[in-house]
Amino acid sequence: SQEWKAHVHFQYDEYGHSLTNMRRGLHSPLSGRYNNFFTDCMGSPIRSEIWAVICAGMPDLAAYYAYHDASVDHAGGEGVYGEIFFAVLESLAFVSTDINYLITAALSYLPADSAVRLAVECLMDCHEKGMSWQDARQVIIDRFAGENFTYAPVNIAFTLVGLLWEKGFTQQMLTTVNCGYDTDCTVATLGSLLGILYGTSYLDSYWTEPLGENIITSRPITGFRAQATITELTERTIAARTLVQAHYAQADK
Repeated sequence: SQEWKAHVHFQYDEYGHSLTNMRRGLHSPLSGRYNNFFTDCMGSPIRSEIWAVICAGMPDLAAYYAYHDASVDHAGGEGVYGEIFFAVLESLAFVSTDINYLITAALSYLPADSAVRLAVECLMDCHEKGMSWQDARQVIIDRFAGENFTYAPVNIAFTLVGLLWEKGFTQQMLTTVNCGYDTDCTVATLGSLLGILYGTSYLDSYWTEPLGENIITSRPITGFRAQATITELTERTIAARTLVQAHYAQADK
């Protein structure tokens, strides 16, 4: 909560509500829960990748960090389950490329009545029945969608549409983005997952060449030196993973 107040100054939706709570002296998880109408939304599931890399191959630890991270601005809501689901799935993707196994294993970390779990299970059922992705999309909308386009259960299912129905980076990304709703979140997480699964050689030059390596952070994020390139950020994150692994290995002794 202290780091958020010092460095993260987004004012809208769950970010704005939780930041207001922090400034009132309410720390996590109350910061994410009190007077917050966006606890079921996508602001935390899109932060899953950092825990997956730091906890590569350690899904229990990835789930632990994702839970505490999500609670800062989504406590008690489906946004928490969404971040846990993605963090576990991506953590396991470092050691397996079996998509059905990854999804099933990640779902096992969620309560049986979680809307995120129910939406993903519904999507998997549509895929197993041989439905087109367009028809599966409509099923998800009919059963789970509400007034807010950032509702996590719908968007987490849409993230997986490209993964399950298509082959090849570009087609997978385009199919997920064509599902609509909170598309800056869905394709960001899908792209991360595909990178973990298959490496940088899987990414089409159509995207990587014009985008390049440079990182630009949003203006409301202030007060520290962000990494300048993707490579620098990757190296720093891997170093953090080494420290985390060493810490818990020592703790086990």
